[in-house]
Amino acid sequence: MDFKNARASEVMAALSCSDQGLTGAEAQKRLARDGPNTIPERRVPFWRKALSHFAAPMALVILAAGLLALWIGHLEDAVVIFSLYLLNGLIGTYIERKADGALAELSEQISVTARVRRDGKWARLPAPMLVAGDLVELDGGDVVPADIKIIAGEVELDQSALTGESLPVACGAGELAYASALVQRGHAQGVVALTGTHTTFGRTAQLAQLQRPASQLDKSIFKIGQYLVILAFIGVVIVISVGMVRGYSLAETTLLGLTLLVASVPSAMPAVLATIMAVGAMKLAKEGVVVRQLSSLEELSGVTTICSDKTGTLTQNRLSVGPVWTHHCSEKMLLGAAAACMPRDSGDIIDSAIAERAGVPAGTTIDGWKARRYIPADGERKRATMLLHNSRTGAFQIIIKGAPQKVIQLCKLSSAERKTAMTHVENSAKDGFRTIAVAVKPLSAEQATGPHAELKEFDENGAAFLGLIMLADQPRPDAAETIRQARFMGVDVRMVTGDHAAAARYIASRIGLKGKEMTSAAMEKLSGAARAAQIRATRIFSEVLPSQKYEIVKALQDQGEIVAVTGDGVNDAPALKRAAVGIAVTGATEVARSAADLVLTRAGITVIVNGIQEGRAIYKRMYHYMTYRLAETFRVLFLVPFAIITVGFFPLTPIQLVMLSVLNDLPILAMATDRVDNAPAPEKWRVKRLLGVSSALGLVGLVNSGILLTIFVFVLNIPVEIIQTLFFLKLSVSGHLMLFHARNKGPIFKGTPPSRTLLAAVIITQLIATGMALGGILVTPVGIQFILLIWGWSVIFFFITEWAKHYAYATTDKWKW
Repeated sequence: MDFKNARASEVMAALSCSDQGLTGAEAQKRLARDGPNTIPERRVPFWRKALSHFAAPMALVILAAGLLALWIGHLEDAVVIFSLYLLNGLIGTYIERKADGALAELSEQISVTARVRRDGKWARLPAPMLVAGDLVELDGGDVVPADIKIIAGEVELDQSALTGESLPVACGAGELAYASALVQRGHAQGVVALTGTHTTFGRTAQLAQLQRPASQLDKSIFKIGQYLVILAFIGVVIVISVGMVRGYSLAETTLLGLTLLVASVPSAMPAVLATIMAVGAMKLAKEGVVVRQLSSLEELSGVTTICSDKTGTLTQNRLSVGPVWTHHCSEKMLLGAAAACMPRDSGDIIDSAIAERAGVPAGTTIDGWKARRYIPADGERKRATMLLHNSRTGAFQIIIKGAPQKVIQLCKLSSAERKTAMTHVENSAKDGFRTIAVAVKPLSAEQATGPHAELKEFDENGAAFLGLIMLADQPRPDAAETIRQARFMGVDVRMVTGDHAAAARYIASRIGLKGKEMTSAAMEKLSGAARAAQIRATRIFSEVLPSQKYEIVKALQDQGEIVAVTGDGVNDAPALKRAAVGIAVTGATEVARSAADLVLTRAGITVIVNGIQEGRAIYKRMYHYMTYRLAETFRVLFLVPFAIITVGFFPLTPIQLVMLSVLNDLPILAMATDRVDNAPAPEKWRVKRLLGVSSALGLVGLVNSGILLTIFVFVLNIPVEIIQTLFFLKLSVSGHLMLFHARNKGPIFKGTPPSRTLLAAVIITQLIATGMALGGILVTPVGIQFILLIWGWSVIFFFITEWAKHYAYATTDKWKW
């Protein structure tokens, strides 16, 4: 059927649906027949992913080394190398599956929902549960969940994701709203015509599933990888060339060169970093921050400015009664009268706040008084009136509650009393309070119950004034402390709100947010550099329009700030997309959630600041791993060429290089949960500093190994086989000690201790390496005196390396690039 050109009535008839919606049973039948309303991603089957780890370039190098060892008769070496090949593939598969599982769990937390009519009742269901014939409602902020034929109402749609057209498109009765479009405004009802891959968006998405652009981290890893591969091949060429000059066969030198390549190039780096990010994202999700793209974590760690909404983020998003001012009555009487002047089923937020403060349910009356008639407030009266009757005395009275200007002018007050009351109102407004006035007036039975009394308003003039009730959306209890914490972390918090300046100023003063203020009107009077400078200097923006919110974010970014911005509505989407980190707060529209990088499942500024802190921790874990792995690459890669040139033999056998690679990689899996220091400032990737520090640590390790090799050969005259075992143990021990240097920029004994998992992994691997050297497992056995020598030497150079680390950081911190 041509759903686009068919009439709405024809579509409903063809889909056998009515204005009551489908029955639950019929919907289940159609779901079983047509499948869920989803667009299947082109997922690679698990067996292919597993196979890819066994067919990756570095895995094939390991396989080639094993085949070469088998060909030249080194059966023991071949068995170990083939075992490494198998282990490498299994570890890679495990890491990827763990990361995929984390991402799948995260995606479930940000799924799209739709308002659907089933069995005559409206309910909100997950979008994948929709079937053709379902009756749905669309409102501003929704994402169109399927191709929907509009049968009533009109909406404006942003179809840029489908057509590329940025201007909104009107879609009314008889027209087709396409899946994935964002509802900018309006309200409509429609019937689901097509779902899943049958929708226009579904067919397009299957033709071309786009990949996200490479992040800064992706680019950094690629650059580092290129650099290391070039260095590794240079090292391998040197080893093979010098080895042949020294009299080794081509097969032997090639075998060693291939295993050196395997041991030195960190081929698992992308997978390990992805795992660190995925595990970190899962922790963030438990703390109320759902990550839509892992790449946003690197931006989160570098945030320098948070542009925060006021309502719900800095405040509790509910009105509560603050101070009250009474006039010749008690506070209890004032609040009791106000609580009586509301219907029992009142859902008004002001009524709820007053009833809560009074400690009684809405509409409660006492001492025999009963509600007889209620006149609600409207735009003209700006006050509500409740008629009460006392069944015991027969008396009548009205209670008046509403805008102070309206209520006070009805009351019997002197000029001085009237002026005093209005002064309280004005001062409260300056402090950000909304004020409600309350008055009471006795009525005669004739006034209350006379002919047509129910159709007339009461004579409210001459009422007795009871006082004023001040209400405000109070600050969240944790907001002030969190802003202090953010300031300590080097993050500047700015309030960007559409509320009045007085309300913004009041909340800012309560939470310790100090600085210049600017309204939207004041911003419009400025232009160019003056406008940008004023935005940079302002901390409290009020009466802000959505377009100005976008401009504030852009101006701050143009001046070097890395901006995180919060939002919840359709109009916030441009600012959320523009910011380095867009944050959709709790209750945000589907449009805002789609535009955001992070989605909050808990309210408050604390969740955001804690998220930034965890983002920095994730960054640090990645940085620590890369520092350690690069330092080890430099050390191992250049040690073998150095040894073959200076002493004429290989310091490690191929099988020892393979085992060293295995032992070095085992603790890496524990780094995803390592404890790290809280970062005092925003973090950002500095590749040259990373390479500089890693090279310095690797150089110290190379000098360390070179000195020890010289002593073994020219002073102690130790046999080559023993030297090779000792160097296997030495590189394993000092390599894992290097891990503790890499995970801490400052003094190693003053920082946060490593996690128990990481510490246990290091201890276990070193016990294995020491046991292999003592027991002669795959190596020539050595005595306990040599074991103690290696451990003692490694510990001494541990402190020398710590000094070198401080010097390296002090030097590279001065670099501007």
